[in-house]
Amino acid sequence: MDIPPYSVRVGGDEKGGGEWIGFDRISEPLRTPLGWCADLIAIAAEADPNEWGQAVEAAVMAFGENFSSKTFLADTNEFFKAVMSNNPGALKAMQKVGEGVATSFFPFSPVTQQVRRVTDPVKRETPGATAPGANPVHKEVSRLIDRLMDRTPGFSKRLWPRVRFDGEDGIYDPFWGQGLVRLLGVVSPIIAKEHRPDAVRQEIVKNNISMSMPPSIIFGHREPPLGEPDWTLGIDLNQNPGWTYVYHKLAGNKLKIPGSVLAEITDELGQQVFEDVNVKGNQYYGMWDTLHELIKGDAYKRASDGPHGGKSMRVSRIVRAFREAAKDVLINGIGERDLKIEGLDKRPSSWSPTEGDALLRQLVSEKELEKASALGGEQVRQELEQQLRDRGMMK
Repeated sequence: MDIPPYSVRVGGDEKGGGEWIGFDRISEPLRTPLGWCADLIAIAAEADPNEWGQAVEAAVMAFGENFSSKTFLADTNEFFKAVMSNNPGALKAMQKVGEGVATSFFPFSPVTQQVRRVTDPVKRETPGATAPGANPVHKEVSRLIDRLMDRTPGFSKRLWPRVRFDGEDGIYDPFWGQGLVRLLGVVSPIIAKEHRPDAVRQEIVKNNISMSMPPSIIFGHREPPLGEPDWTLGIDLNQNPGWTYVYHKLAGNKLKIPGSVLAEITDELGQQVFEDVNVKGNQYYGMWDTLHELIKGDAYKRASDGPHGGKSMRVSRIVRAFREAAKDVLINGIGERDLKIEGLDKRPSSWSPTEGDALLRQLVSEKELEKASALGGEQVRQELEQQLRDRGMMK
């Protein structure tokens, strides 16, 4: 999970240490042979050793993978997918063509992009305009502008950081000899990353546990590519990227819950979510902290392995519980509850750690009214609206 693609580790041992040296940005003709070898080894490692015939197939797959990563061929592939496909996915394919062509010109060249990563190593979000009902052309143009800003030194810092699963900001791997860029203006094509294994990440990879970032759509579904949206359309937090940033940070590890409260949390079946976690009542834990405590316990170690085993189930339950808590704090704030928020230095001006976000609460209330009207009729909607006003959820 922490290993950069197309890289080798230099130094260190089985416990860690050393650094990863990547060759993914080395220019031709050296990159292609190295890419063949890396892809061939990676594919062959998954093959049945008794089926020697798969070695030939692995070599062909490696050859194709190496060339399909070339920008020109990738754009060509997306172009033909767009013009030959009569389905909603064709729009996204054509969009990728335009983005690939636009961002390939100077000043968005690879050299400029490397300078951007040296001066601003933080990975950035590029959602574009996502407000419901926005003009589709406006959405695509704004997303393209965000991507161009992300690749341009100086402008990238205007975008919100992309958050990792553990709640930390995503950082690009540093280039080898990075200090020479500022000193001599030299741009290195080789990345170097210190090897720092994390026990939770290793468990997730080892058990092939499916994990993704919290969805930016809450209380509903994403807007359909075709047709009119209905009451099932959710709230897209990316219409204010700061909301998404805070949500991901809180759900990752910045929202701290005391052990005494964790012990009382139950799931939809009434089972204690944290029964197998050895937490202390007077200490505060974030999601990532709690997972570290979980994997130390005997109950976790005895649980079955694999993506559908007991270990995966325990990890997923904790992740879901913290995401629900983070969503509630994003909307309503902490209030007078015994919760803490640590290390959240950047946040949107409309959001308060204690009070949440009034605009987001209004959107949530309107979504609840829309659902009530669709499922229960106008009378049910009016009754719910009065309840929301009494609770201060609506103006």
